[in-house]
Amino acid sequence: SSMNPALIALSLLATVLVAPLAALNQAPEPAVGGPILVISANAEAIVQAAGARAIGPYTARFGVLADVGTDADMIDRLYAAGAWRVTDGTWFAQLCGVESK
Repeated sequence: SSMNPALIALSLLATVLVAPLAALNQAPEPAVGGPILVISANAEAIVQAAGARAIGPYTARFGVLADVGTDADMIDRLYAAGAWRVTDGTWFAQLCGVESK
């Protein structure tokens, strides 16, 4: 018996879509004073609206690394401004293979 090609394709697509979401679900909570990753459809605008500062030379379509300084309320303001997820930026950078020197 052979497997249905549509079922195989659907299984592969589900794996590709679920893996990044599962990784984000395991991400630690952001730490005030360190870099954070803000995820949203318009992440850079949300960072600016909340009063944080985007860092790094690049932004991605759905995410931006930001510096929240020592403001303990910044995480709540990012969510209030529309962030889908705010997570620890250092953890995410390490997940992507970035090494600190």
